[in-house]
Amino acid sequence: MDFANLILHFFYPTFCIHCGGSVEKKSHPLCPPCTELLDWIDHKTRCPICAGPSPCSHCRKNPKPLRPHLSLFEGVGPITDLYYEFLKTKRPHFLASLILLALSRSSFPIPDGIVPATQKLFPKKSPSYLLAASVARLLKVPLLLPNGSLQDKTLLLITPTLQATDTLLTFKRHLKTFFPEKVYSLALIDERLQ
Repeated sequence: MDFANLILHFFYPTFCIHCGGSVEKKSHPLCPPCTELLDWIDHKTRCPICAGPSPCSHCRKNPKPLRPHLSLFEGVGPITDLYYEFLKTKRPHFLASLILLALSRSSFPIPDGIVPATQKLFPKKSPSYLLAASVARLLKVPLLLPNGSLQDKTLLLITPTLQATDTLLTFKRHLKTFFPEKVYSLALIDERLQ
């Protein structure tokens, strides 16, 4: 193996990031068996109010309507390795492709803009921003930050991980102060507990 290939192999490994096995193509982060292990969330089994794990004891006592919302995966298996690889390399393309696949299977409309769920002072460095920017490029829609230009637009709020319903509800409420037509939300990994 020549020096250029060694460098390429270092930055773009040709093994599965989950099990270490062989991948079909250098651009694939997972081998076929690990790709099969990606376990999409079945939305029929989720709470009809907050889209969290069901049965949802929280919503029986204090409903927190998060819908319209789509969570793609629970935080187990190969998706966590894909997410950690994204955090390490700042390359969101594979995760953005999974989001696009999920959107094509959902009833969500094509949004007028994508909004990252970030409150950082320098949002371009946040995982939410990087992932949302990649999805926006794939959908060919603008990436928007919360400001007056959101009025009468259908928005998709994207967060890489969802740990608490209240956090995402706060983002959605903040976006609604700019009078968008509708705010949909999407979490790549849903880490809320039952």
